[in-house]
Amino acid sequence: MPYKGKNVRIPELLKEIGFKEGFNPDGSMYFYQVGLRIDFVVPEKGRGFEKGIKINKLSLSAQSLRFLDMLFEYPREINIARGIKVKIPSPSSFLVHKLIVLQRRKNKADILKDMKQSICVAKGVIQDKEERKEIKKLYFSLSESWKKKVIKGINLIQKEFPLEMPVVKEIEKILKEKLEIRNLEKE
Repeated sequence: MPYKGKNVRIPELLKEIGFKEGFNPDGSMYFYQVGLRIDFVVPEKGRGFEKGIKINKLSLSAQSLRFLDMLFEYPREINIARGIKVKIPSPSSFLVHKLIVLQRRKNKADILKDMKQSICVAKGVIQDKEERKEIKKLYFSLSESWKKKVIKGINLIQKEFPLEMPVVKEIEKILKEKLEIRNLEKE
């Protein structure tokens, strides 16, 4: 989510609690420690940027990524520590995003990682009544070209992971059900 607070020196804070600093090829920053990596990202607009985007209020450079806007559609707020709340993408938004971006990847390992993440998140989405409604609402809010990308992502996963067919078919079924706007708006 866009940062709206006071100036904070994020690199210093993260280093104080044991994170190490790293840089992507575009100059954007990330922080890591065993089992955890923190990336800072902003939505890519227009033709995109070849360099990291400087965020002065946070004293860091973020990576610009396509299709990131949809991750902010239905955010979830979670407590990560006493008095510290962060907003994260909803599972439905994350799933739709992954289904789209996996097609833009060049590296096979990254494609497979996105597919596996999609499958894991899809398993949670199909079991949660609210997430089922949300993914349908999000899908029907997309442009026709983005809807086609979502379906193409589903088809690619079906080919690569045939044993996950029940999960993938259920997501496809949810997306193809007619959207009942009056029911979704009431809830």
